Amino acid sequence: LGFIFIMYSIFSMGSILISRIKYELIQSKKIVLNNDESRRYKIYIDPGHGGNDVGTISKSGKVYEKDIVLEISKKVVEELSNYSNVDVIVSRSEDKYISLENRVKEANEANVDYFISIHINSDPNSEDTHGVETYYSISNKKEVLGSENLATYIQSNILEVIDAKDRGAKKSNFMVTKLTSMPAVLVECGFLSNKSEMSKLSTHIYQSDIAQGIVKGLVAYIEEK
Repeated sequence: LGFIFIMYSIFSMGSILISRIKYELIQSKKIVLNNDESRRYKIYIDPGHGGNDVGTISKSGKVYEKDIVLEISKKVVEELSNYSNVDVIVSRSEDKYISLENRVKEANEANVDYFISIHINSDPNSEDTHGVETYYSISNKKEVLGSENLATYIQSNILEVIDAKDRGAKKSNFMVTKLTSMPAVLVECGFLSNKSEMSKLSTHIYQSDIAQGIVKGLVAYIEEK
């Protein structure tokens, strides 16, 4: 029994050491956004809808926008966690209703650098409509002049990762893009009213690809500024 205990202790200590080494390797692989350790970036990720506000619904009535955008947003946050100088605020991390006013207020009061709202589209008139589009608002405020460029970068980078129709970067008057005081975009990741796109949006792989495209676009925009 003593021999078994000694061997178990050695094995446990070895496992702890390996785990520690793995953790330190993971930590050492953190990326410095824009190669500037002195600069911290604060990003606001906003999964649309939530709670009793389900957003758009699939034709089957079983797939809700609020659920898919929450999963995509979690994957965006996970992608951003790879950067050592990025702090992330999310409007919701669970199935909870948050008013548009509160989302805007929280982002503005936190003085975040960029605001990204994530949604899923629908066309009640046609099941054939499909594709990705990214919205921004035009404002005279100096802080939001970058919204159009941010939308363009995110739109193009999503489409580098997934096979979807490019519906473009477009102007809008959405509250979350219009009343926020930083570059802000709203990404429509596809159409639940389109059966094929709904099926893809329901998979973790496609959600991860969209999240990767969003982060790639954000990073490209920041590093090109």
